[in-house]
Amino acid sequence: NHSRTKYTQTEYSGDVLAVDVYGDQVDFPNMRSAENLWSITKGDSSSMGYFAQDLLSWNDWHVLLGARRTKSTYKPTSTVYPNFNSTEVSDKLTRYSNSFNAGIVYDLTANTSVYASYANGFDPQTPSGVMCEGGTNFEDMETKSKEIGIKGESPEGALSWSVAAYQQE
Repeated sequence: NHSRTKYTQTEYSGDVLAVDVYGDQVDFPNMRSAENLWSITKGDSSSMGYFAQDLLSWNDWHVLLGARRTKSTYKPTSTVYPNFNSTEVSDKLTRYSNSFNAGIVYDLTANTSVYASYANGFDPQTPSGVMCEGGTNFEDMETKSKEIGIKGESPEGALSWSVAAYQQE
């Protein structure tokens, strides 16, 4: 699969307004004016993934194996600070990740199966803006999912049911 994102982010800054979150509704002032303009950031990123998966069966046993390779590219991001007559440009950033999944199913009967599965994933994070103090990039997020369960259906297929336990990190 492939995705591409282009964005422009405009930030404004102004006076601090204390608000009672449990009080009456507050009419916030319009901050979008030239004197309150803080920064304009433009970015462009893309992600490309390749995935392969296979289901192997032998009698009442079924094994599912899969792998994914992801490449995420962030083109140089520019942030303009008009009040300081300054522009920050980040470097091009490319990240790679491998993700895997596996599952096993055993057919107890023609209509009931027990199973277990494991998968890990990768969610690349957009590089943060370069701040005056020298910003940093967000770490990529990794996920893990484990599941065990039993599934079944009535002989006629009119009713299906399942019980599962899972852990997600």
